[in-house]
Amino acid sequence: MQKSIKLIVITLTVVILSNFQSRAFGQVVVRVKPAPKKVVVVKPVRKRKNHIWVNGHWKWHRRSNTYVWVEGHWLKKRRGYAY
Repeated sequence: MQKSIKLIVITLTVVILSNFQSRAFGQVVVRVKPAPKKVVVVKPVRKRKNHIWVNGHWKWHRRSNTYVWVEGHWLKKRRGYAY
């Protein structure tokens, strides 16, 4: 009787501990914050028809593992896209 109780206790302990361990591996930690915003540039006059202005923004750069600033630019409109 005592052996079966010990076996049940050990089994439950293993199940509970393995459950906690599997949850720990599913966490995501972000260690790098984006740099502060740059100075806002006023949108220039449109140079061509069917183009839209895309504001400057921060974009993640995989190779350097940092955020890089992408300057504002004109982009040709595409059919089927919402702007």
